Amino acid sequence: MTPAKIIAYVVIAVAAASGAAPLAAKPPRPWLGMGAIVRGESEGGRFLYVAHAPPDTPAHRSGLRPGDLVTAIDGRKIVFRDDLDMMEFTSRLRIGSTLKLRVVRAGKQRDLQLRVGTLPPAYEQRWVESLQRARDARSRADRPR
Repeated sequence: MTPAKIIAYVVIAVAAASGAAPLAAKPPRPWLGMGAIVRGESEGGRFLYVAHAPPDTPAHRSGLRPGDLVTAIDGRKIVFRDDLDMMEFTSRLRIGSTLKLRVVRAGKQRDLQLRVGTLPPAYEQRWVESLQRARDARSRADRPR
């Protein structure tokens, strides 16, 4: 038995003896690999402004670049009310599935395909913080004035 297995067994045995619930592995989160901001057009339409799409991310591999405007996903116009809607949409995606994006870059329309990736563990805390900021922003926007 390897030292790592011995340690794992000891940790599980100690947790069981203490009555503590075993640590459940978090399911992997879907990841698009871009920073996008929900924006509205003057005609009332909505789009995603791609603020960044770092190299070696699903967004960058699909061809998305900073400054791109995503106007439709899988043939449907963007209807996200805010960043929270976008995050909730992303969290429901299936890892490995492909999204068809309608994109405007420098005034020209193009179609791209983005394969949904898995959020790297190093980004988990940033995702949780972004989700909380989006929830706070929604809460402020929903307050009566």
